[in-house]
Amino acid sequence: HSSSDSDIECGALTQERYQQLRLNWALTTWEHNTRAMRELQMLFERAFRKDAGKGVQLAMFEDLKSALHQAERMGRLDRTLDQLIAAAVRVLPKQKRTLVMSAQKRAVVQMRRSARRGDGMEGNSETGPDDDGTCNRAALDDLPVEVVEAIFGHLGPVELARCTCVSRSWRDLSRGADTVWHALYELTFQGTASIVQHSLPTTNASAYRAFQQAAAGRPRGLKRWSGRVLGLSGPAWLSSSALRCMPPSRVAALKFPRVDKVVRWACGQSTGRFSSVESSSGESDNDAAGTTSRMRLWALANRLNALIEALKRLSDGVRMRPYPGRFMH
Repeated sequence: HSSSDSDIECGALTQERYQQLRLNWALTTWEHNTRAMRELQMLFERAFRKDAGKGVQLAMFEDLKSALHQAERMGRLDRTLDQLIAAAVRVLPKQKRTLVMSAQKRAVVQMRRSARRGDGMEGNSETGPDDDGTCNRAALDDLPVEVVEAIFGHLGPVELARCTCVSRSWRDLSRGADTVWHALYELTFQGTASIVQHSLPTTNASAYRAFQQAAAGRPRGLKRWSGRVLGLSGPAWLSSSALRCMPPSRVAALKFPRVDKVVRWACGQSTGRFSSVESSSGESDNDAAGTTSRMRLWALANRLNALIEALKRLSDGVRMRPYPGRFMH
């Protein structure tokens, strides 16, 4: 754990405050699932054994089972879930610990079997018989372009970056959403050191590339899309769609807390003074991992673009300078 984590000494984790975190609801959503698992993990580490009453402990155990079920359903049996279960089994009674570990093993086996069959997450897709009696599975490309563009208008930059990995057509559509990337640029980097002093370029490709470069230089700006805001009444969940509807000035005034700040609030501790977007000092391991995972998509895109440009230059050189009987490599 980081030095900031060691300074946390939780007070009383009341059932009222735990319910206000709305972790059970957040775990059922694709957008907030990962963040909710990180918060639940830290609560198991900091408050379960010593500071949580029986009612809160029962609620946390039920949320743990819900997290495992949702991760299996969403195909997210990843390191985040492993860390959550590891934190829970260290403090759970033996009987509950055995139940959780057995459920995790069953989920992993089921996911592997699904992967071998080739159905995976697509098993929930509706299918219908063709004229020849075969089963026809619906595909993403079957959606009209207008529908896809309307969906992109409600997504944040992290979700849009994931969409670029789906297919070439989705990549071209998401990168060509000119007005979307202009708005996302202002919402994400408003007031940060990386925002340019002049206006954004007007071409589609340049608008996407400007966001890509700013994200690589200032990745912590993406924390504004973590899903958590801290208001006067406590932490609340904020969707990317709701954030997109806000003016940049209001977004800049919001507080986007780290995981340990939410745990402090839930346990009755002071959250201290912090800026709208937290600085790198005192960043917890979970938050650092979250920033890294969000940046992988942008870093991958940068490497792919450089590779494509290099291949283009190489292919141009091969075509222009033929060698007798073969091409120069």
